[in-house]
Amino acid sequence: RFGVDTNSDAVVDTYQTPDSVGTNWPNVVSVSVALLVRSLEEYGADRDTRSYQLLDVTIPAATTPDRGMREVFTTTASIRNRVRVD
Repeated sequence: RFGVDTNSDAVVDTYQTPDSVGTNWPNVVSVSVALLVRSLEEYGADRDTRSYQLLDVTIPAATTPDRGMREVFTTTASIRNRVRVD
């Protein structure tokens, strides 16, 4: 998702999906990214029946849970030359 400055103060006012940004790309000042990663090997005895939240999207639990270890990583980065630094 993209951080959009709606009032020209170089600060994110709202986060939007690419479709929602429309023609407002010059006002995008940051981008947020989330990754769900899984181990290559299965581990332990417990099956993973959790759901995961990636930004505004919920990834439901698997219909056939496995023993893979999973973790969500999220970061937000400002777009250079678009953000005001005080």
